[in-house]
Amino acid sequence: MGGRALKAYDRGLIAFPQSFALLYGRAMAHEAGGALTAMEDDLRSILAQDPNHAATLNALGYTLTNHTQRMKRPPT
Repeated sequence: MGGRALKAYDRGLIAFPQSFALLYGRAMAHEAGGALTAMEDDLRSILAQDPNHAATLNALGYTLTNHTQRMKRPPT
């Protein structure tokens, strides 16, 4: 996904600022473009409103585990 997708999500969020679906979609577009900080910001915005949003928790955990050193793996 490129800049066109991000612009579309931005326009959608102007019209529907509380839409988790649009915010989550934009987060995934950020991830696809390598903008992990922007992706994390969007996901954390969702979690601020719904701390139990399963898809968001999964995406954030996956990203922190696979793309950063901020989440430690449990011992096996």
